[in-house]
Amino acid sequence: SHPRAKIILITPGAVDGARWTTMCKDLYGIDAGGRCNALARAYGAVVHKVAKDRGCACVDMYQAMAGASGGADSVGPLVVDGVHLSESGDRLAYDAIAKALTNAIGAPTDIVGHFPLNPVLAPSALLGVEPPHEILAVLKLPG
Repeated sequence: SHPRAKIILITPGAVDGARWTTMCKDLYGIDAGGRCNALARAYGAVVHKVAKDRGCACVDMYQAMAGASGGADSVGPLVVDGVHLSESGDRLAYDAIAKALTNAIGAPTDIVGHFPLNPVLAPSALLGVEPPHEILAVLKLPG
């Protein structure tokens, strides 16, 4: 470990358990139930305790999602299948993590310039090189 490294823990987000269960049954014919907000909250409480005990920052994705959607039982727009984040969920997570990074390490407020949202272009931007022309053609970006 690096002596100046800052650790940021992230709680599980809120879920739409019924939607997840239905998707698993419809697509895979399995009962993958058990994903629920009660478990996400309980797990999150442990994450908060570990963060406090270890002096780490903590991003509470459960509260961020519940707050952004009008309650933990209304996270539908933030998830694509009941569990995994949608584009708007990704944006919410990005903003929450960027805020935690800024608070923990004094990162610049324009963190987008350092960590671009587009995962295809991010490695190129971080390395300061142009992305391959094949990627630009697929994305229909100039280059």
